[in-house]
Amino acid sequence: MRLKPPELCCLQACSAGWSHTQSVWTWELITRAYEFSKVAHAGQTRLSGEPYVNHCIEVAEIIGELGLDTVTLACGLIHDVVEDTPATLGDVRDAFGPAVATVVDGLTKIGRVQFRTNTEQQVENYRKLLLSMAQDARVILVKLADRLHNMRTLEHLPAKSAAESRWRRGKSMLPWRTAWGWRR
Repeated sequence: MRLKPPELCCLQACSAGWSHTQSVWTWELITRAYEFSKVAHAGQTRLSGEPYVNHCIEVAEIIGELGLDTVTLACGLIHDVVEDTPATLGDVRDAFGPAVATVVDGLTKIGRVQFRTNTEQQVENYRKLLLSMAQDARVILVKLADRLHNMRTLEHLPAKSAAESRWRRGKSMLPWRTAWGWRR
């Protein structure tokens, strides 16, 4: 088995509750997803100054804490590559197959279509998310993990933006978090 990148040690702790029968390819998929994300997000930083890939690792860690499957974990690691980097959905499909590509596509906002208003664009993005969830429920699990990590790092936003984000996301995500027992 290949050595896991040190950046993924947090995922090893999460995996303690996973089945001991997982095969070698499981960590290979996770490692490939991490490397793909690291290369795609090279040079990008969050407002905190951290490399963007750290956000992807944190999202994957939340998914790991929930004990979800390897494909969902891989999706957490690459959830933003199509939206925020030059990588395409075709690149994701070629590297990881249709299951991962379907989830990542469901997480990607509609960006190439011109809308009359921001509200119209937001409605279409939510519609796409809902249709994607119907196809594969892992879409919403990754989306919620992404939102949860973003909420945990609001201190790096300007105060007004953080307050607006807290209100908007808290209002829309609280029922989901409560139903699934996410208290942090």
